[in-house]
Amino acid sequence: MIEVTTPRLGERITVGELPSPYVAADFPPAEFNSRIDKVREAMSRQGIDALMLASPENIYYLLGLNHQGYFSFTLVLLPLDGHPILVARAMEHATLSAQVPSCEHVGYAEDDDPAEVVASVIQRSTAQSAVLGLERAAMFFPVGVWERIRELVGRSWTDGSGIVDSVRAVKSAPEIAFIRRAAEISDSAVRAGVETAGTGRTERMVAAAIYHEMVLNGSEHPGFAPFIRSTDILHHEHVTWRDRSLRQGSGLFMELSASVYRYHAPMTRMVYVGRLPVGVEQAAQAALAGLTAIEHTLRPGEVSGNVYAAWSRAVYGELGRRHDRHHCGYMIGIGFPPSWVGGSRVTGIRQDGKLEIQPGMVFHVQSWILGAHPAEYCVSDTALVTEDGCELLTMFEREPIVRL
Repeated sequence: MIEVTTPRLGERITVGELPSPYVAADFPPAEFNSRIDKVREAMSRQGIDALMLASPENIYYLLGLNHQGYFSFTLVLLPLDGHPILVARAMEHATLSAQVPSCEHVGYAEDDDPAEVVASVIQRSTAQSAVLGLERAAMFFPVGVWERIRELVGRSWTDGSGIVDSVRAVKSAPEIAFIRRAAEISDSAVRAGVETAGTGRTERMVAAAIYHEMVLNGSEHPGFAPFIRSTDILHHEHVTWRDRSLRQGSGLFMELSASVYRYHAPMTRMVYVGRLPVGVEQAAQAALAGLTAIEHTLRPGEVSGNVYAAWSRAVYGELGRRHDRHHCGYMIGIGFPPSWVGGSRVTGIRQDGKLEIQPGMVFHVQSWILGAHPAEYCVSDTALVTEDGCELLTMFEREPIVRL
């Protein structure tokens, strides 16, 4: 039995002394080194000497820490030189030692103030003249902790939000491989949901079948729970299953994603019980035309606003009227609860958007026809930007599906 003692406030722990039976992701050390080097290059361009990160997605991207302990304050201090320093609860020592052996861990006990620990790390690890970058946009950085750090450390601060996000926007080959595997599992999970749906079945039964299929096929817990809801609450966009039974003529919306080493591949499909409601075929035709337009336009060198415009024109051509949404997709990849969008900000494909599309970017592309009369239809897929175009990675049939 290995005993791990709780350190005193701010006491350093030498990581790597515990055996490492668990590896967070099948990435070689060179992959993490490359990521850190790219982030440091971006820091240097912005005049930042050390960057403080609290987003689980960004910490995982740089270090590989994959656990559910991010609910407690966790922070990485990344200096321009030297090892990253990870501040986290001391009781997470075994996990950190196994998953992040190359990083210094500074633990805080249950009755310690984590802000004091961070302040002590900053004081001993950076020069008094150092410019410190802070991930202000991180939802996992409590205001109270930040205010206390600022009170304890009199330094020059600047906003470092978006630095890591911009680097991880373009996925490496190993990352894309995980997303492809997640897409395969998402497809099989949707199939399980479709096969479970039918007269007298409940939303909960469909959700259970989806979860069962996802977990057995290799998914971790996803950033979002699957959104499984009948069309009577279709517009409740972040609401999921109830005990409601499916009836003849009712529709069921399924938006879900598997997670493989925290990489996601979302998709949306709709299934109808007994028959298609009036107008669904036309709405589906418009949605599928929009999806095709996205697929043809989402390519290197384009900007996101042009992709949105192509989607909007295609939908207009089918409906004969303008149909607007806040976006027709958004960037994805690493995701931790409470979402799979990859952090606090949604990088969407929006009207007049200026994001330049690059090979290796991955998007959840959405062609949702909501608010249309007399019927609505939603379809979405995970799309990979390749060197010469776009590849839809989720492939389950997109036409309206009827179950008895």
